[in-house]
Amino acid sequence: MKRICLFFVIAMLLFLVPSAAKTKSVSLSIEGEPVYCSSPPVIVEGRTLIPSSVLVSILEVSIRWNSTLQRMILSYEGSTIEMKIGSIEAKVNGNPVTMEAAPMIINGSKMIPLRFFATSFGYNVAWEDATKTVLLTRKVEPPKDETPKPPTTKPEQETPQKPETEKEETEQVVLPTMDRSVIYGVTAEDGEEENYVYLEISKPIRPRISMLSDPMRLVLDFDKTVLKKTGKIKELSLIEEVRYNNQTDDSARVVIEMEEMLPYVCYYKNGKYCIVLREDANEVNFSDGTLLFPENTEVKLMDKKASGVTFSVSPAVSEQTIPINAHGISGISVKKSGKASKVSVMFTTPQKAVIRNHTVVFEHEAFSEIRDEYEIDEKVTIVLDAGHGGTDPGAIGYNADGSIGVKESVANLYITLRVAELLEDCGMDVHLTRSDDIFVDLYDRAKFANNLDADYFVSIHNNASESDKTVEGTMVMYMTSSVRGAKLAKTVLTSVIEETNQNNLGMRVGDKLVVIRATAMPAVLVEGGFLTTIDEMERLADTAFLDTLAAGIAKGILENTLSELK
Repeated sequence: MKRICLFFVIAMLLFLVPSAAKTKSVSLSIEGEPVYCSSPPVIVEGRTLIPSSVLVSILEVSIRWNSTLQRMILSYEGSTIEMKIGSIEAKVNGNPVTMEAAPMIINGSKMIPLRFFATSFGYNVAWEDATKTVLLTRKVEPPKDETPKPPTTKPEQETPQKPETEKEETEQVVLPTMDRSVIYGVTAEDGEEENYVYLEISKPIRPRISMLSDPMRLVLDFDKTVLKKTGKIKELSLIEEVRYNNQTDDSARVVIEMEEMLPYVCYYKNGKYCIVLREDANEVNFSDGTLLFPENTEVKLMDKKASGVTFSVSPAVSEQTIPINAHGISGISVKKSGKASKVSVMFTTPQKAVIRNHTVVFEHEAFSEIRDEYEIDEKVTIVLDAGHGGTDPGAIGYNADGSIGVKESVANLYITLRVAELLEDCGMDVHLTRSDDIFVDLYDRAKFANNLDADYFVSIHNNASESDKTVEGTMVMYMTSSVRGAKLAKTVLTSVIEETNQNNLGMRVGDKLVVIRATAMPAVLVEGGFLTTIDEMERLADTAFLDTLAAGIAKGILENTLSELK
């Protein structure tokens, strides 16, 4: 048996790390500039692989890495690639594709197929044989031939520009079709505290929006859309330049360049897509739950996961009430107020509207307070473990009619991802035993933390009781022989009770739990609430309560960490 296991390990190493005979290092140049790589690009069986660290540091590609699944997600200028180590199957913007070569791990570096990355994200790849250098350059669209504008019965009307605003344009003849939109014109104007960019468009569409830096710019990509005019607008009060060009025959891009990131809102109204940029601060406390929107505006209230409720504000409706019981929002009241509609939002928990990821999202007020109050300056590694998953759903809470209300594995993962987000924002090095609904063996969870030499391990669960369907409350399990584990358990439990006002069921002995006894660092297991008690199950079905629970757990971990760093 030992020989079989050893053979399997050796086979996996040979698969992930190509032999020296099949690997050849080469140099790299990006946009004509040589790039130094601690792990150089390599050629494996005729395919060039580039270290992911270069894409992050030079091209500012965002990469999310799941060490458990050996999977990475690359995000760049509004597009995403999902790939897995050792597999040629990938996804580009959610669509399955097959790569010519699989990503690999070589000497600890994650290596990505260069040509696949380049073609997916708009780069050219060339080879300079004399210097053995791979050349990576951005694709440049050829200039469009100026085509005379056909005669029309009415001259085209454009939004008047201030005299100091410069505008350069090239025009082409394009017509809308059933599956293609046309942007007829782009205009901009200065307001007292805002800048407006208007796109006159043939039908409502939603662009992919991203923010890039150096220089700071807002990028809007319109699929199945073509610009009738391409060009640029300069010298607005808040905007350095607006550039608008066709990327392909079937896609258009609008770039708004500015000195610094500004809050903005986008909406479609009366045949125009409008982008409004303001000088306001990037955080506003909506304690009174009142927002103002233009008429005929589609409004979306979003939680941190970019899900939420969409409704329209119409001038034809003087008053409407939309009941909602999700995302911490209990209801929305819309009333006509002069030239705009007044939108009142009733929150079930304290909320803040925060501009994050370039859009307004609503989050639990405690999240903002935690980010402001706690900062970890030293490297502290923590493993968060979302209990159960995949084929093991854990406890199941049932509604009064017998239907499934909450699966523990789903609630555990939601809370864990929220805690991870908060801890990362406060400076901790966070690793997850799972980030998807998958099954992970208990001993593998402990081994994962031990291999990382983590400082802390926190497993997040919810409870069940077959004998008592009325019991409610939170408890935290720990290893009795661990003084630091007991301290962590006490701090987390105290914090959760303060945030949630749950019944305090105290600290409990967890010596027999695998994830506590098999881990080499202070480890605790949090049982948030009972899914077998109908009232508590209903609370655990509300993401607002799960956010409160996550805030309590995160705050307890941070309090304990700071006390040990003193």
